[in-house]
Amino acid sequence: MLLFDSISQHISLTETEQETLLSLFEQKKVPAKSKLIVQGEKCCYLYFILSGILRGYNVDSKGNEHTIQFAKTGWWISDISSLLNNPKAETTIESITESEVLEISYDNKQAMFEKIPKMERYFRIITEGAYVSFQKRILFKLSYTAEENYKAFLEKFGNLELHIPQKYVASYIGVTPEFFSKMKSNSYKKS
Repeated sequence: MLLFDSISQHISLTETEQETLLSLFEQKKVPAKSKLIVQGEKCCYLYFILSGILRGYNVDSKGNEHTIQFAKTGWWISDISSLLNNPKAETTIESITESEVLEISYDNKQAMFEKIPKMERYFRIITEGAYVSFQKRILFKLSYTAEENYKAFLEKFGNLELHIPQKYVASYIGVTPEFFSKMKSNSYKKS
């Protein structure tokens, strides 16, 4: 199972631990364009993506969407601030494609740490990786051009761009869809 493949990159679980772990998750099929978490509401779940593509975005006071993150098969996604601190979610998590996820509640996640203590190590490792990734993303947004941010997107996500609307890629790198289209057109002319 994909979840255990992800976990086994960092820690090893016994068969009994795997069974215990699975009992704490609920598997869900998610139609395309479904919202798993809604900005302004309480977030109660963490999701592991078995298949599909999800995105996290924030809508500002002017109604503009800002894509914060994408998550693809084998990745985790949630509004961590809301999940951990119980305030309202700052992001909406939406499925871009038909997806299948494993959902774990905050309470079950805490139970998992008690029943399988080495899972805390796994989550520490992936959280550290996510922190590094977000730090790099912020530095790129502050220090690099739209073209350089787009190249970084391609390096990180590969062919994901082929499966998502271009406006989401534009939003992720911080430009309008019109600018993004012109930028790509100009870069193809240079090639």
